[in-house]
Amino acid sequence: MSDRGADADQILAAAGSLFNSFTFDKVIPTVALLCMSGLLLTMLYYAQKNPENGFDFGDFFRDEKKGKVSFKFLVGFLTFIVHTWVIFTSKLDGKLTFNDMLLYGCLWSGTATAMYALNIWKGISTPPPPPTEGTQ
Repeated sequence: MSDRGADADQILAAAGSLFNSFTFDKVIPTVALLCMSGLLLTMLYYAQKNPENGFDFGDFFRDEKKGKVSFKFLVGFLTFIVHTWVIFTSKLDGKLTFNDMLLYGCLWSGTATAMYALNIWKGISTPPPPPTEGTQ
C-alpha cells in the first residue's frame, strides 16, 4: 500500500511541476499564434467562399511554370509562419538579438530580391520598363 502512496506522490509532484512550467511568457505567444492562425484561416475561408471576388487561395501556392499547386511553396509558407513565431517569442523573452533580426530580414525579403536580381542578370526575366516622363 505504501508503494501506491509513493507513486501517487510522484505523479502529483510531476503534475505540479508541469503546471508550474506553464507561465504567461510561454502561454501568451502560443495563444497569440493560435489566434492569428485562426483569424487568417477564417478570413481565407470567407474570401474563398465568395466566388464573386475572384480570389483563389490555391493561386498563392501555384507554380507558374508547372501550372499547379507546389508543395515547395506550401512548405516555404509554413516555414515563414514558424520562423515568425520564433522571432515573436524571442522578442517577448527579451532574447532577440540584432543578428536574429538581420537573418530574418535577409531570409524572407532579401532572398526574393536576390533571386529576382539573379534572374534579371541571367536574362530569365526582364525588369519592367522605366516610367516615361509625365506618367506616374
